[in-house]
Amino acid sequence: MRKLFTALTLALCVSFAAPQAAAQFVLLPYLGYNTGTGFDTDSNDFNDTAGGFLIGIGTEFPLPLEAPVVLVVRPSVEVVLLPGEEEGGDEFSQTYFQINGDVVAKFAQPSGFTPFAGAGIAFGILTTSSEIGGSSNDESGSGFGFNVLGGIEFVNALPFGSPFVQVRYTFLEVEFETAGIEINKDSGGLAVVGGVAIPLGN
Repeated sequence: MRKLFTALTLALCVSFAAPQAAAQFVLLPYLGYNTGTGFDTDSNDFNDTAGGFLIGIGTEFPLPLEAPVVLVVRPSVEVVLLPGEEEGGDEFSQTYFQINGDVVAKFAQPSGFTPFAGAGIAFGILTTSSEIGGSSNDESGSGFGFNVLGGIEFVNALPFGSPFVQVRYTFLEVEFETAGIEINKDSGGLAVVGGVAIPLGN
């Protein structure tokens, strides 16, 4: 729990470190798929990962720097809905949360689309819930890592915002204990997302 509070505080600090005088920020709701996190319920190997649908929301704040490209801070939070298992009276479910703090460079093009690339930090939390033989057990693991990402934003393609697609790879392991076994489990992986950048403020 202490790690979670640390990560949330870090995300808030990253957000408010951007210039508030600019008074403009961008809301970024997005959907996607993470190809490699959580436990593969069809495998007996703890190191095997599963994929799941991803729901996230973020913001963008411009950085007050003189640069040949536009630099923005992009904090975000997301949840990955991972597969579970139910057999007889036994049940297993799992969820993965990730908090990101990225710096993104945007390369504006006259053709109406903007390629972007960036990197940043990530904090992941993997939680599991199981009920076996009438006994319930809830466990969680967490860890820090880093992101590399790239994508394309289609500027003002919609009346209310700019659609974007993004590919991101997260290098992250969580320290997890399950069935009395301590493991470091890969929980980042490749995430492919699409969403809309909605400008707000002045």
